[in-house]
Amino acid sequence: MVHIIDALNANPWLGFLLNATMKSLVILAVAGVLVVLLRGKSAALRSLVWCLAILGCLMISIFILTLTPYTIGVLPGK
Repeated sequence: MVHIIDALNANPWLGFLLNATMKSLVILAVAGVLVVLLRGKSAALRSLVWCLAILGCLMISIFILTLTPYTIGVLPGK
């Protein structure tokens, strides 16, 4: 486990790829559930959901590279 964390800290691109992959996975999982719920609706609507999910995955990469990270401290320091 320590080797994985060291590898992520050593190479910033690995951290970027892991971050983008996890966020994209959430977007695609939500789209998949939505498509299952829309099973009786038109194919055009389900295709629109998948297209928006793929667009969201592409935008995640751009947002990670351009926006500054915002962190929230859980407990204030003493």
